[in-house]
Amino acid sequence: MTTLTLNQSLVIVDAVNGLYFADRLAKAHLLAQDGHHAGRTCEQQMRTAGTGSTRLYDALRCTIRRVNGKRWTDYLHERHPPAQLRAWARELAYFRFCRAYGGHSNDGDHLLVSLRVETQTDLLRTLSALDVPVKRLPLDTPQPIPGVAYSAAEFSRFSTAMPRFPGIGQPGHVEIAGQRAHVWSHGDRLNISVADTVDHYSVTGVAVASAKVIEELLAPIAGQVVDPPQDDRNCVCPRYYPDLW
Repeated sequence: MTTLTLNQSLVIVDAVNGLYFADRLAKAHLLAQDGHHAGRTCEQQMRTAGTGSTRLYDALRCTIRRVNGKRWTDYLHERHPPAQLRAWARELAYFRFCRAYGGHSNDGDHLLVSLRVETQTDLLRTLSALDVPVKRLPLDTPQPIPGVAYSAAEFSRFSTAMPRFPGIGQPGHVEIAGQRAHVWSHGDRLNISVADTVDHYSVTGVAVASAKVIEELLAPIAGQVVDPPQDDRNCVCPRYYPDLW
């Protein structure tokens, strides 16, 4: 918990429960989950509290960032300490560790590489290099109808077409060089993700070893690699974490 006293205004920052204000901002309560929203709302409060509150707002904004920053680093390193992420970063040439978004996303940690495939020729050549079978789909292949409820068994019978290449089905779970991987097309990108073979929501040394085997097939087509494969802080890559390289 952090307490700030500026211009006779008291601000208490609680990393768990949020922000609480006393004195001139007695009844204000802003959640620190969203620093941008909290900062914007706080700025409005400060404007009504008088010109002397500018310093308080600036200090509070910095504190919000520190609280949110600590929350993020704690989450990022919850399962893997910085030394582990640094070791993996230097072991892997193309795959990047991506921390799960969590919550309703129902995703997991994984190693991710993204390949640029702008044309169908690029796609077929890439799948061939990885020895991933091509699923040819007739253009009239039945697709699930939005708003219609299907059982799990019914839904599993549908073949998902690639949005950019509707005549080709999504590979899904495959084996590449004998290693379990998930391959999915997103527009002009072909993503390959790897996770632990037992706990599919985690990255372990086993997953890293599998990724290194797959990277041997990626080396000849390394010019297609897009880095970062996921452009946000959940992706441990040189753009967001240059100190690890």
